[in-house]
Amino acid sequence: MMKRKKIVFFIDSLGGGGAERVVSVLCTQLQARGYNIDILMLNKRPIAYPLPEGVTLYHAEDMPVTTLGGKLARKLIQRCMHLQVRFWNPMLRKFGCHTYPRANETRMYFYANYALPYREYLRKNPGCTAFGFLIRSNISMLMAAKGLDVKTVFCERNNPVRPDMPANIMKIRDRICRRCKAAVFQTEEERDYYTWLRCPTAVIPNPLKDGLPVPFEGERRHEVVNFCRLNKQKNIPLLIDAFELFLRDYPDYTLRVYGRGDEKENLMALTKDKGLEKSIFFEDFAPDVHEQIRDAAMYVCSSDFEGLSNSMLEALAIGLPCVCTDCEGGGARMMIRHHENGLLVPVRDAQALYNGMKEIAENPELAQRLSKEAARAREQLSIERIADQWEAMIG
Repeated sequence: MMKRKKIVFFIDSLGGGGAERVVSVLCTQLQARGYNIDILMLNKRPIAYPLPEGVTLYHAEDMPVTTLGGKLARKLIQRCMHLQVRFWNPMLRKFGCHTYPRANETRMYFYANYALPYREYLRKNPGCTAFGFLIRSNISMLMAAKGLDVKTVFCERNNPVRPDMPANIMKIRDRICRRCKAAVFQTEEERDYYTWLRCPTAVIPNPLKDGLPVPFEGERRHEVVNFCRLNKQKNIPLLIDAFELFLRDYPDYTLRVYGRGDEKENLMALTKDKGLEKSIFFEDFAPDVHEQIRDAAMYVCSSDFEGLSNSMLEALAIGLPCVCTDCEGGGARMMIRHHENGLLVPVRDAQALYNGMKEIAENPELAQRLSKEAARAREQLSIERIADQWEAMIG
């Protein structure tokens, strides 16, 4: 019997997030097509999305470094990192330099903690195809695979220009991604950033998850919704400011935001400071969120930057009238045709976001037309169609 082709996904973790959901979906689809799949992760976190039986999970901290060369390299690198933290960085501070990278933002850190154990794994799995999701995992994968018989596929999952990412990590990514043997992007705008790549590339949008409810038809609830990871990238304070303006004209509306993240407590405090706790509600991550929001008045995305937002795609697919910031990364403008299947507004502009919300609220015919056209995303982004495109990247 012919041995099944091995696929390896490298990712930071499988907690809630867009890249994590895509890996979950691809695992299910590609395993059903006969592939043997492993997932290698940087961090241990709860698994947020279902995985099929037979997918093997590895965590970097549990993967041993057994070769003599690997052990010596790790000891040397860890010693250098200790010297950097203990002596070099304090000396730089003493002379007024405060822009040096932290120890966990250096090539040495990635190599010692992730690339060395990953390299031993890849040596035991020659001929596999390795997909790297998220910046840190891409760096670790490409370091580990250098010189080995592995097809490495660099996968960009966000706006390549990340203001929330340490500058040194971005520099490492831009240098090391040249080693990849293929690359996948969510949007053309993402691909345009990597002008130096000389390998085969593809633009593959995110697939829709199975089981999304059918678009709602009828009178919609007076509720604005968003569901996302609650971090600074999503700029929920902008949504709160815009909804505060909107509430003056439409006091019977509520705003409900679903999700988890570091910013949740700050957002709840901001809502309380504004005296809006009776109109704005924060809910936990909900597996059935699409059922809960399908009859809402509209979905509003206030992100500062995105690759291709899964929540936006899912909101379109279930027929929610959508207002989205036209943010860097290009995903929103790739999917939304202004006034045809949604509304695009400038980033960081509360007045513009309010105007978009008001336009939908006061024009039911527009809302109905946007809903109908938005739902066409179901055909374009079917799991089977998207999985075909990913399968074509396998070596």
